[in-house]
Amino acid sequence: MKHPARYGWPAFLVAAGVAIGSFLLRGYFQPEADVPEASVLSQMDFEASGLTVIRYDEQGTPGFELTAPRAERFRAEDALALLQADFRLADRDAQGAWLGRADRVEVSTDAAPLQMTGEVKLARENENLTLRAPTVWLDPQARRAWGEDTVVLERTGSVVNAQQFEADLEQSAVQLSGRVSGSFRPKTR
Repeated sequence: MKHPARYGWPAFLVAAGVAIGSFLLRGYFQPEADVPEASVLSQMDFEASGLTVIRYDEQGTPGFELTAPRAERFRAEDALALLQADFRLADRDAQGAWLGRADRVEVSTDAAPLQMTGEVKLARENENLTLRAPTVWLDPQARRAWGEDTVVLERTGSVVNAQQFEADLEQSAVQLSGRVSGSFRPKTR
C-alpha cells in the first residue's frame, strides 16, 4: 500500500475542496422552510379592512370608487393592494357606469393606472357585455383599460377570445388583437 504522503499536495487540495464544497452545498439541497407569519407581518406597513378609495374628477364629483373588504401595504412596495376589490367608474354621459371586480388591485399614490390581477371582470351597466382577463390596467382619468394577457369578451350569443385588448371606456369600444377567435350563436325566431 502506498503512503498517503506520496500523492502530495494535489490529493490534499482535492480532498479539502470536496470537504468545503459539500459543506457549502448542504444548505442548497435542504427543503425550503416556510416563512413564518410574524416575518411577513414585520414587513407590512399597514393593513386595513372595509376600505373605500374614491378619486374625484375635475368637477369634484366622484369619478372612480374602489371598495375592498381588506387592503395591505408592504414597506418595500409603493402601492396599496386592495384584495377582493369591487370598482365603479362613473359615466360622464349617464349611459351607465363601468363596474368590475378583481382579486387584487394595486393603487399607487402618484395617480398611475391601476393594476388589477387575478380573476378580473369588467362590465358596463345596462349592457350585456362582459370582459374577463387575468390582468387589466385601468386608467380612470383617461377612461381606458388595456391588457396583454388572454382576454374573453362575452355578449349574449357570442364569446370572443384574444391575446390583447384595449378599451376606450368613454366610447364603450373594445379593440382586440393577437389570435382573435370567437363563437357565435344565431338568434332563433
